[in-house]
Amino acid sequence: MSMLSNSISGLLAAQRALSTTSHNISNVNTEGYTRQRAEFSARTPQGFGNGFVGTGVSIDTVRRLYDQSREEALRSSSSEFKRLETFAGLAARVDNLLADADVGLSPAMQGFFDAVQEVAADPSSGTARRVLLTEGENLVGRLRFLDQRLSEIDTDTTRSMGVQVDEINEYAEGIAELNKEILLVQGRVGQPPNDLLDQRDKLVQQINQRIGAKVVAQDDGQYNVFIGNGQPLVTGSKVSHLTLVDNEHDKSVKEIALSTGNGAVNITRNLSGGTLGGMLDFRREVLEPTRNDLGRVAISLAMQFNEQHRQGVHFANGEAQMGGAFFDLSAAQPAVYGPDGLVDGAVSLDPERIGQLTGSDYRLDYDGSDWTLTRLSDNKTFTDFDEVREQEGLDIDTNALAANPNDSFLIRPTARAAGGIGMEVVNASEIAIAAPVVSGVATNADGTPANHGSGTVSVGVNSPQGLPLKQQDAIQVRYQGEELHIRMSIDGQDYEGTLSGHVPGESFDLRSVTFTSALGGTVPLAPDLSITLSGDLAEGDAFVIQSSGPGDNGNALDLGAIQEDSFLDGGASTLQQAYSGLVGDVGTNTMRAQINRDAQEVVFEQAQQQRDAYSGVNLDEEAANLLKFQQLYQASAQVITVANSVFQSLLQAVR
Repeated sequence: MSMLSNSISGLLAAQRALSTTSHNISNVNTEGYTRQRAEFSARTPQGFGNGFVGTGVSIDTVRRLYDQSREEALRSSSSEFKRLETFAGLAARVDNLLADADVGLSPAMQGFFDAVQEVAADPSSGTARRVLLTEGENLVGRLRFLDQRLSEIDTDTTRSMGVQVDEINEYAEGIAELNKEILLVQGRVGQPPNDLLDQRDKLVQQINQRIGAKVVAQDDGQYNVFIGNGQPLVTGSKVSHLTLVDNEHDKSVKEIALSTGNGAVNITRNLSGGTLGGMLDFRREVLEPTRNDLGRVAISLAMQFNEQHRQGVHFANGEAQMGGAFFDLSAAQPAVYGPDGLVDGAVSLDPERIGQLTGSDYRLDYDGSDWTLTRLSDNKTFTDFDEVREQEGLDIDTNALAANPNDSFLIRPTARAAGGIGMEVVNASEIAIAAPVVSGVATNADGTPANHGSGTVSVGVNSPQGLPLKQQDAIQVRYQGEELHIRMSIDGQDYEGTLSGHVPGESFDLRSVTFTSALGGTVPLAPDLSITLSGDLAEGDAFVIQSSGPGDNGNALDLGAIQEDSFLDGGASTLQQAYSGLVGDVGTNTMRAQINRDAQEVVFEQAQQQRDAYSGVNLDEEAANLLKFQQLYQASAQVITVANSVFQSLLQAVR
């Protein structure tokens, strides 16, 4: 019977091996399938007095050809590739938006300043003024358009984050269910359920493509899946779900929390890898800095232009009037988010230090007695708010913050600026093109110059206070050696003052002069002007300062000069250079991400090939196995035939 038993065992073993081989062939295109192999072993031989006789073959198990190190390498490379692919794709949308020759900010900004130059060339032209007003509206519209597109990208990213979170939760539930089923099946049968193990590994791979995850196998074969800095997503058959939550300060920003039995824990800063990690990195490294820097350029342009526009005059009503704000900045002020939402009036931008703006966000913390400001771009801290004003261009009024101990506030100085700027001037006639005063050499009664030297006078406007001068008003400065005699004629009344110790080439503030009136009474406050006499001055030289006229272009020239003024980045950049730097940074980040993505794709493909070389189905190999096991089956069947023939011969012999 040993011959028959041996051949039957071989027949059954060949049948199992053929079944396993056909299973491999059927799943050659099944994603995540791991090739299986029937494991043969010789049965325990039977001993006789003259030796041991074999008892056939057994199938110990059907084993997956699974290499843990290769699977982990595939998961890691897949997660990093998906992160870079997502990051590069989103960054490219921002790069294409900002660098576009038609919709970027550069052409709108250039068109606006070109219109300023046209007005300076022909200040009396109503058409040029209307063109300037139109170009201002175009500039505002372009800023709002860019901000809206960035907002849409932000919304799309947040929506995609929600989809990724739902999918991760679904896969985590699947892993927990498979953990439970694998444990039950393995306990009942005593053999590994290979196809269930493949399904679980596939779900782990799907999670890694969405967020970086680590797998730790328990002794009983169940998987524990961890994300972030070791936060448990799956523990055996238990699942902790991810959810989108509001940022603790800015409720419009969504972050990732892990829901456990003890509540939800924000783990956004701990997450990395996968498409979700790529979205978080993109928002932190590209989207938010871009909105801040775009807002920095926008608010700097608008505030600088407004300040200069206020120092000019227009003649909308036939009389000289000081210019007001050209741009409306009421909706472009810094955003301050506290425990109870937006806080108004606590932070403002210092116009004199607008060039110090960094484009960073800040966190303001209160411990119950002292305040600490942290610049979030590099975590530099400030406790002296005068230093903050000098170095960061921010005026912070903590009295406007109803703070309790341990409260914190998020300050976003420029995030809302690009989308919040509007037009304040609506009538072209109200554009302040003229300088508030003009200056020159005084003349004699016959119109000849009163000066004998080659001295000159220049006048700067410190502020619009005390201006404009009326047409009949004038200020005369006469040089008498180291002493200046100054006469101020206001509303037909003369006021006189003297300034001693004057050095040619040095400016003096008109408001520092003490004036007296020959008729007594109250002396009006002098205009806020700084005056400089320079050159070869002669005793008795006189200069006059008076109101400009409708055809003057002095302020238009100063407005146009803003374009070339390096007042941003602490005096290192013009408006165009600052915007070009923004576009360059986004382009560099995008190119770097694309290069890294392409390199990581090669790493991912190599990891996939290494995994498939060991665990994947090779049809040529399986075809060879089919022939081998078919021959085994046929040979075993032939042995059975021989055994039957021998048995029949034995029966014939004993009849």
